[in-house]
Amino acid sequence: MIDRFERFSFSISEIFRCWHRIAGDVMNSHGLKGPYAVYFTALYRYDEGITAAQLGTICSRDKADVSRAMNQLLQLGLVEKCDADAKSYRSRLKLTEEGVKLAEDINHK
Repeated sequence: MIDRFERFSFSISEIFRCWHRIAGDVMNSHGLKGPYAVYFTALYRYDEGITAAQLGTICSRDKADVSRAMNQLLQLGLVEKCDADAKSYRSRLKLTEEGVKLAEDINHK
């Protein structure tokens, strides 16, 4: 039983390492940080947009990390706010056309 668990744990670890390497390569080619790939894959699933709070929960990231990432992606024109009146953390965010293309590239790889 321990042997099976060790093999399983090792396999999960290898998959995780490979995913991060692939995500890093894709994101670095666009001048972004590798961990941002998880935000693109999450936002891609929500056409109507989601809040930064929901994004943090889905991606298991803290508020500060989500906020930093979204500010950078907003400045680069990869993400846009759906609700102009709402406060930053409560505003729904969604991918722009350029963001969707990048998310599709990430998902394809």
